[in-house]
Amino acid sequence: MKRVGILGGSFDPPHIGHFLIAQDVLEILGLDELYFLVTYRPPHRKIRADFEDRIKMVELMLPGPPFYVSDFESRLKFAPTYTAIVLAEWKKRRKDEELFFIMGSDQFVNIDTWYEYESLFEFANIVVCEREKKPIPKDFKFKERVLLLNTRRIEISAKEIRRRIKEGKNIYLMVHPEVEEYIFKKGLYRK
Repeated sequence: MKRVGILGGSFDPPHIGHFLIAQDVLEILGLDELYFLVTYRPPHRKIRADFEDRIKMVELMLPGPPFYVSDFESRLKFAPTYTAIVLAEWKKRRKDEELFFIMGSDQFVNIDTWYEYESLFEFANIVVCEREKKPIPKDFKFKERVLLLNTRRIEISAKEIRRRIKEGKNIYLMVHPEVEEYIFKKGLYRK
């Protein structure tokens, strides 16, 4: 059975921290493939760049196999795109894969607020990468149901990058050079 990682996110914009975490998880877990699943219409987050721009930026960031960008959510016939439903659809269409859904501890500490969060554990192994700003509490009730990985902690956020662009500050090495070029060429995040 193919071991497949899914790193979901808005990637608004994708940054070096996203890629380094993905690379660490791929190597630690011995995954065959890792997909950057770009969120189409997230229920809890405002998106600044169009879906097509976010897909393109992820493509520019990735070196190629075993890393892939996925527009899977945009092909589903529902909105908003709740993770539980997306993973159920992925599993239904790609039965020959063992899924590993990757998230940061900043997301995981709020997992019990997600739509049908219990079903996430049925469709995929949940992989949590701890972030310094949001460590997992020692007594958190779902901690025993996840793979807690010690990956590099790159404290870069898309929010910080958007703020720096708006303020006219440098984002050099925070994003892939081709992503930086794309952002400035398209005039993204200036407002």
